Amino acid sequence: MPTDKLNLDFLPKHVTHLLEQEKKAELQALLAQFRSEDVAEALLELDYAEIRTVLTWVDVELASELVTHIDSDYWYELLTPMDEPRLVEIVRELPSDEAADLLNELDDDLAEKILAAQGNSESYQNLATLLQYPEETAGAMMNPDIVYVPESLNTDQALSMIRQNIESFKDINYIYITDARRRLTGVLPLPALIAAPTQSLIEEVMTRDVIAVDVMMDEDDVVDIVRKYELMTVPVVDAQQRLLGIITIDDILDVIEEQADEEAYKMAALGELDNQASAFQAALTRIPWLLICLGGSVSAGTIIHLFKHTLEEAIVLASFMPAVMGMAGNTGVQTSTLLIRNMGGGPLPRNFLWRMVLREFRTAFVIGLLCGAIASSVAIYFFHSNPLIGVVIGLSLFLSILFSTFLGTSLPYLFQKFEIDPAVASGPFVTTINDSTALIIYLGIASMALRYLL
Repeated sequence: MPTDKLNLDFLPKHVTHLLEQEKKAELQALLAQFRSEDVAEALLELDYAEIRTVLTWVDVELASELVTHIDSDYWYELLTPMDEPRLVEIVRELPSDEAADLLNELDDDLAEKILAAQGNSESYQNLATLLQYPEETAGAMMNPDIVYVPESLNTDQALSMIRQNIESFKDINYIYITDARRRLTGVLPLPALIAAPTQSLIEEVMTRDVIAVDVMMDEDDVVDIVRKYELMTVPVVDAQQRLLGIITIDDILDVIEEQADEEAYKMAALGELDNQASAFQAALTRIPWLLICLGGSVSAGTIIHLFKHTLEEAIVLASFMPAVMGMAGNTGVQTSTLLIRNMGGGPLPRNFLWRMVLREFRTAFVIGLLCGAIASSVAIYFFHSNPLIGVVIGLSLFLSILFSTFLGTSLPYLFQKFEIDPAVASGPFVTTINDSTALIIYLGIASMALRYLL
């Protein structure tokens, strides 16, 4: 299959042309030349109506693959207007965990219709089981379409069973072993099973120390376990240790991507974004933090007003206020972002934390000296200011950078201590506080200098 960039770059235009000419057979032949992942990426350059037409024209197997490769954020707008019978076919073709994710993105009424259309099939039973678990739990993540091996079999019988159910094992590197009551008793890597002596009992060659997660475990905790033990798959069990399904590495990667998005949104004070939300709902989500920022800006304006006589005596000070505020805010955000990133894996060891804080202060010291010297020189040589004013500007910038580094390191740590997500301590929050404190430092030093030295 061609995957070179030139062919892929022209694919969206070619697809659009074939859709306009209503050449269904030619479109099917064209897309058959590419991997479904590349086709899905190319389709995102088309509008939703064109993508729906493609999903209708191609065979249902390819359509289901394309849907899984399209980001779930687009599913609602893309699939809701689709013909219901075709949507039922696509859902039926999807793995149960992917189908459940898709139904969760649709309106409840449409999801119930699609689920009911599955009949009393195994697909319906698996979907109904997955949908009963709360979102963002191991139960909602898992794939129940698994084949497990009874511990009473021997290795030859187990291999024969795998051959008969090869579709269920094609992406699995581990074989999970159960007793007569379907309770998880062990795990066996597929290479170890192949290499085991013939006619050996499974219970004799399997590993009993198997790491499993509870069906109600939060997905973030599941990710932590997978990271800690470097797992490719993890079995899901109930309170009686019965095997219910497995979570594969692709499901884990999806959660990690969601976590990264959530952290980015929090650090930008956006809260939880919902693509289906109205403009009013989106505004309500964002406005609390923005009001805090507005309050900080008003505070900064009040501080400037309180020091208006200082600014009147040395107007050049006003020219450097944006530089002092900007450098303080940016330094604080950089420091807090670095600390929050290291906190992503959980609480930091105390020795590591202090070593990191000291390094950040040393870094801030160097940055403050350099930027302060540059700002002081600019004030003296380009603005022809009194040398003492240049020193005031440089010293204020130096101290503001040090204080912003203190805030950038202390706020995330304090937030974590009080079990508040440290990510909210970055972005606009740090910048708002730094703006006010930087102004107080800057104008306070300037006032004292003008009063006592000039």
